[in-house]
Amino acid sequence: LDVEATKESCCKQWAPWRWRQKWTSYRRRRKEGLEQLQEILDYVMEEEDFDWDDLDENDKPRKMFHVVPSSIRRKKHFFLMVYWDPLVEAVENLPACLGVFIKFLKCLPLFGFLASVFWL
Repeated sequence: LDVEATKESCCKQWAPWRWRQKWTSYRRRRKEGLEQLQEILDYVMEEEDFDWDDLDENDKPRKMFHVVPSSIRRKKHFFLMVYWDPLVEAVENLPACLGVFIKFLKCLPLFGFLASVFWL
């Protein structure tokens, strides 16, 4: 009975009459995430505008001169945070996945033997 209730609730969860609710909740979460990302980008852009290695006589950082416009630099930082960093993290985690896959391949003959024994 629980399996049927779970199946029914799963089907109801993605029913067409709930698509608007799902879409609005997705838009709200995305908007909140983008607002948080904009705050982080503001901080990064502010830090990038000053050279902390070159201080003046009052120990204040000097303003940096950039050849690239700030809108392009902001888009570059957005790309790095949203697309590039997750890709690099996925590549860094690849050896762990590869190790699990190799262990699975090593156990495959055992699984085949056990399947043939219990098939009889």
